Amino acid sequence: GNTIFGKSTATSLDAGSNYNVFVGGSIATGSMNDATHNVAIGSDALQDITSGDDNIAIGSSALLDITSGSYNVGIGRQSLKANTTGSYNTAIGHHSMLVHDGGLRNVAIGAFAMKDTDAGSPSKASDDCVLIGYDAGGGTWANQDCSNLIGIGTSALAGALEGNSTDGTVAIGRDALTALTSGSGCLAVGYYSGKNVTTGADNVGVGEKTLGGNSST
Repeated sequence: GNTIFGKSTATSLDAGSNYNVFVGGSIATGSMNDATHNVAIGSDALQDITSGDDNIAIGSSALLDITSGSYNVGIGRQSLKANTTGSYNTAIGHHSMLVHDGGLRNVAIGAFAMKDTDAGSPSKASDDCVLIGYDAGGGTWANQDCSNLIGIGTSALAGALEGNSTDGTVAIGRDALTALTSGSGCLAVGYYSGKNVTTGADNVGVGEKTLGGNSST
């Protein structure tokens, strides 16, 4: 059975959609088709769910547009809001992964983390990114596949990232590689490490303000 509480919630529930928990108004208002084991708490959370399973949405409009995507976690207002088909994503924080759609296995934790990735289909479907901290990965991404990043710290990797040219880059620390646009295989660890680096591959800086004054290396 299902647990349902709220106005205009689960308005088109089919016989095959079971074991769901919906608490709040206007949840699951689409035509459900065997959607199971979903949890939505907050107005408009999981609003468009159709066949997706095992999603957790907590917060107003969390995972609002999800249809067939499964195994996602969105906690915070409008977290993972635009995702329709992407699966195995975790977004925790206000507007985290706000416009990402179709990507797999991403982790964004912190308000505005990975928030502006929808320049086009390739960028908003990027996979396997880990961005943790306020505004981590929060810049306006170019319309390219931008996968396999790790950014931990306030505004780490918060620049206008340009897709494959940043693959394999790791930034740990406040504002680490915050201005980077292109540069694969970089490693910056420490407060302000690589803060002003915008381009250049395979840079390594470990320690406070290392690489801090470089614009291209």
